[in-house]
Amino acid sequence: MHTYTVELRIIGDISGERDISSRLGMSATSFFKNGESKSPTRQWEKSVWAFAIEPSNGQTEWDSLEKGLKNLVDRFLPLKFAINELKGRYEVFICCGQFASGFEAGANFSPELLKQLAALEVQLNISTYWREESTAGGH
Repeated sequence: MHTYTVELRIIGDISGERDISSRLGMSATSFFKNGESKSPTRQWEKSVWAFAIEPSNGQTEWDSLEKGLKNLVDRFLPLKFAINELKGRYEVFICCGQFASGFEAGANFSPELLKQLAALEVQLNISTYWREESTAGGH
């Protein structure tokens, strides 16, 4: 079974979380400032403003990447003008995690979703991670 995470990320020389949040009218679900500790031996090289889209069922992961991306598009497509302005100063992209516990088929996208993603005009990154079956499920 595969599960998925979906978020919009804005990366660059961001002075603070409010700099992006005020332009988009929403607070980040996570924000990391350039120079902050990323791990005991690493720091963030650039600031990262991120807004995660999560299912309404209390889970943190989607059972369908199409559903997660559709929710992201519904949230951010009305903000396309502001996103295009931000793209002039920052790196803006959709970041998805695919968590696999087997070799069955991955994500499928409808033509409608592909049109909406194209209309948003941001890069889509999908990273795949392997995990044991017992830890799958968004907990």
